Amino acid sequence: GSEKMKLFTPKPTIKANFGGRSRETFNGKNPPNGVLIDYYLPESMDSSMVKLEILDMMDKVVRTYDNKKDKKFKRYEGGPGPKAVLPTKKGVNRFAWDFKRNAIPGVPNVFVNGGYSGSSVAPGTYKIRLTVDDASETTEVALLQDPRLTDTQKEFTDQQILLTQIDDNLLDIHDSVNKMRGVKKQINSLQNTLEGQEGVDSLI
Repeated sequence: GSEKMKLFTPKPTIKANFGGRSRETFNGKNPPNGVLIDYYLPESMDSSMVKLEILDMMDKVVRTYDNKKDKKFKRYEGGPGPKAVLPTKKGVNRFAWDFKRNAIPGVPNVFVNGGYSGSSVAPGTYKIRLTVDDASETTEVALLQDPRLTDTQKEFTDQQILLTQIDDNLLDIHDSVNKMRGVKKQINSLQNTLEGQEGVDSLI
């Protein structure tokens, strides 16, 4: 029969605690700390859709990666770095998840004095799902608490609630600004279309 893709189970990983947000979205190579995820592809999958998702034990997706470059990406001062792209060469590929949730989208040409990376997840068990076109494989990884930390599970839980609220609020703000900009563009375009046409003065 034909060869199939294979997702390998990562070894338990200590979640070293480097706090704060970074401007660059992590590029998946040579991680300072992260879960190393290995997967085998029977052929080069550049033209296929390949997706890697990290889920919590409630099956909520906390991070999504794929193999498609963002062709619309433009770097600007104070903006996010390019998104991480999954390698999809024939054979064994390696990618690293940096313990973080999905990145916050930027607001084009607006300098943000902070970072765009999502907040860091708590120690615990997470699912990893690799999808190639319609086929998928799932495994799990254990994130172990940094032995230098003395936080209790309750403290981790409280911290996670706060961090996800901050992420959600930032996401709402950035999304709202981007939507308002989209509406403004549409209004300007409509104005340009209507100008000079008879009987539409009251609409402009």
